[in-house]
Amino acid sequence: MNDSENKILGELRSWLENLGSRKLTDWEDIPDIELYMDQVVGYIDRQLAYIKSDEEKTLTPAMVNNYVKLGTLPKPEGKKYGKAHIARLFPLCVLKQILPLPVIAAAIDDFTRMIGGGQAFDRYSDIQNAALAGAAGAALSAYTEGESIDTLEVCAFELAIQAAANRIVAEKILAAAEKLKKSERAAAKERAKQDKERQKQEKERQKEQAEKLKKDKEKEKQPE
Repeated sequence: MNDSENKILGELRSWLENLGSRKLTDWEDIPDIELYMDQVVGYIDRQLAYIKSDEEKTLTPAMVNNYVKLGTLPKPEGKKYGKAHIARLFPLCVLKQILPLPVIAAAIDDFTRMIGGGQAFDRYSDIQNAALAGAAGAALSAYTEGESIDTLEVCAFELAIQAAANRIVAEKILAAAEKLKKSERAAAKERAKQDKERQKQEKERQKEQAEKLKKDKEKEKQPE
């Protein structure tokens, strides 16, 4: 290989090594102070710079506004975004290429509810770090210095197949979860309807009893 090819492969190897050793921030390291839109965008962009391509925009003000409009990100307090907003933006930015935003938002809500805010983010961070390190490690294992990039291309194809399989399974699971939630909501709505009907019937019964009691008392007052 010529110097130009060696340089390209060297840069790729360095990026893979860096990817395997980098760690997504922890919950306690996310700023506790509320930030304005531009500050949030800048912070997320810096934190995720190591996994994005040079041309890719990790986050823009328009994206944030769209997330809020869709309900996938809570509305800011005034014009400022808090720690929970920032933490939620990490998986939204990383997973938006894999799953629809409403599906990601629902999964984040369930994940957070089951584990708890700060712990849920740290768990997400651990999973993300392990997944990236695993993918980078697989690529590094597939390549021997001095060889062509062919083996890495095969590795990339295998990683893409695995990613597609993971997406298929994830979508199926989340779709089933959404069906169950809809069923539970429908059942809760039906129970509420039945409770309301029972309350109505009970009120009518009490009203009838009161009217009967009143008539009985009036009869008692009448002279024989």
